[in-house]
Amino acid sequence: MKRNNNNEIEQQLTPKCEFHASEDLVGKVLNAAAEEARPSTAAAPAFRWRAVFAAAAAVAAVVALFITVKPVGTPAYAAENLFARAAEYFTMVNGYSVHFDVRTEPQEQFSYSNPTKGIVHHTMTVASDGRWKLDKVGRIAEYDGSDIYVWFPEEGWGWKHDSDKTGIIFPFDNLLDLGGMMRWLEEYVAGSHGADCRKVEDDETVKLIVTVPAQGDYSNSYMKQASIGDSDTKQTYVFSKADGRLLSAKIDTKVLGVSRTILNAKSIDYDTAITASTFAVPMNVEWLDHTRKALAGLAAELPMGEFAGIGAEEAVEKLFKALHDWDEPMLKAVLRAYPLKRIEAKGFKGCTLARRGESFRSGSYVGVFVPCEVQLATGRKIKVKLALRDDNQWHAWTVDGGI
Repeated sequence: MKRNNNNEIEQQLTPKCEFHASEDLVGKVLNAAAEEARPSTAAAPAFRWRAVFAAAAAVAAVVALFITVKPVGTPAYAAENLFARAAEYFTMVNGYSVHFDVRTEPQEQFSYSNPTKGIVHHTMTVASDGRWKLDKVGRIAEYDGSDIYVWFPEEGWGWKHDSDKTGIIFPFDNLLDLGGMMRWLEEYVAGSHGADCRKVEDDETVKLIVTVPAQGDYSNSYMKQASIGDSDTKQTYVFSKADGRLLSAKIDTKVLGVSRTILNAKSIDYDTAITASTFAVPMNVEWLDHTRKALAGLAAELPMGEFAGIGAEEAVEKLFKALHDWDEPMLKAVLRAYPLKRIEAKGFKGCTLARRGESFRSGSYVGVFVPCEVQLATGRKIKVKLALRDDNQWHAWTVDGGI
């Protein structure tokens, strides 16, 4: 690349949006903003946080080889050096803990974020033997060396999954291998859409500053800003130049034109002594077994075929007929993500479908949403937006959230 092209390239790659606002203005705007309810989906959208993070950072890594913003006299630091140092460092790490805050709801899926929500603290603990635990108030996920468990401690129920279903903790499955973070960068460069980036370095750190637009289809804006991947974000990652460790990460978005931090990882404890009690799956939890073996057994026992080969609207109508009649085999086929006693406790037993809208897609979610008006057995009417997906081996619709 010719030297006289550097200024032009830097101008093209520098983020075009700025994130400046006083705390007073932020508070006034957010207090005035109306919050829109989002469905609590049991599983994550297909667009993966790793793709958002790594793809955007990949652009930064590649660009960093050509353009560096740095104090005068500081030599440019090649990205390859950082990759190699990180890989070498993590071969000697026994375990680590990442402490980070997210604007979300305590019991919501890990992928959910919302700039108008309060801060919920998260802790990711990863042991050298591969076990891990992700803990926030209201929802906990853990890999005990054999299976992955996700549960709601206050409600006493949860799911059991196969060990490779790390997408259950989307978007934070990316934190399971901090040593490999730098190696993921080039791999995902083709997955970023419209990312701008720049690199700032000093004597001790390398900072990647990335702006990434929301990655889904928002012709219907329902899911806009419902996750990091569904938000226009400015992402800042700071790495140690000495050993390639991630030192901090911060993700900002805008609400009504005002900057708001939706994720802030500012404390990472490396080479942490992890006690055996850290990984203790509770015994007093009702587990819904979602392992492949268990689901295969359910498919043989339950009428999943009733929800295959039909439209989402028809699947919703079958669901509410089953709720009205309390047809448990049908309900277990389409409501696999929920204990039926929880559905009953919410008042859906004996309910009727008063009105059904047309299905629509929004954002990066792989399924569809169907708006409904429901009359409960008590006579009270409520409005819900059901999230449904059929991306399973039976191509059968299942309710993924909203109920």
